[in-house]
Amino acid sequence: MRPLLVLLSALSLATCGGDPGPKYTLKVVMAEVELKRAAMERALLRDGGAPDVVEAAVAIEKWLKDPAKERYLASDAATGTPAQFASFEASFLPRLEAVLAAARSGDEQAAREAFPALQAGCNACHVVFRPDLASR
Repeated sequence: MRPLLVLLSALSLATCGGDPGPKYTLKVVMAEVELKRAAMERALLRDGGAPDVVEAAVAIEKWLKDPAKERYLASDAATGTPAQFASFEASFLPRLEAVLAAARSGDEQAAREAFPALQAGCNACHVVFRPDLASR
């Protein structure tokens, strides 16, 4: 019973704002986004994959809201500028929304057609902020 109380207390703190949660690095956030991008790509390869595309896109949106980018851009480790990141993000979000909207409507072909532009946005940002990643 005691472990359950400890778990419930931890969940309560996390959901009530008592603990801000983990502070991820930009590399962790980008790795999580990449995992979801790959899941989205796999889902687009099969008929009936639209729900998985939606799930991946929503997860990417969530990860993009993580404050890791602000911490990274304020650090000496930043390989690009805040203006560059803002520009990449501004061009990426509509591309993500295009894939998401098509998948939500069930138009898998439109989602497949919108995906290459999304992937190009990933690669363009990674050239500056994650040069250690290979382009796809």
